[in-house]
Amino acid sequence: VGSEAAAPARHQAQPDGATASWADRVFQLFKEAGKPMFQKQAMERYEQMGLPKPDDRKELYRQISGAMSYLAKRKKTLVKTDEGYRLA
Repeated sequence: VGSEAAAPARHQAQPDGATASWADRVFQLFKEAGKPMFQKQAMERYEQMGLPKPDDRKELYRQISGAMSYLAKRKKTLVKTDEGYRLA
């Protein structure tokens, strides 16, 4: 068994919407926005970008919120401020 089979995911410069992880797509969303956003604003922007999404808006909100939490707490690439989350 080769060791290259399970390479860790990394943020891509331009993630392909269909194959990128939620964290990758949300990270790209913040890069393109260039301003702080809360979850609802991020969800609205995500929908405007035409990226792949579940049919249920509640599920979309949960996915985006979860990705934002992951990026802030685990990856430390987002920071929460009074104006919303922003890139670190």
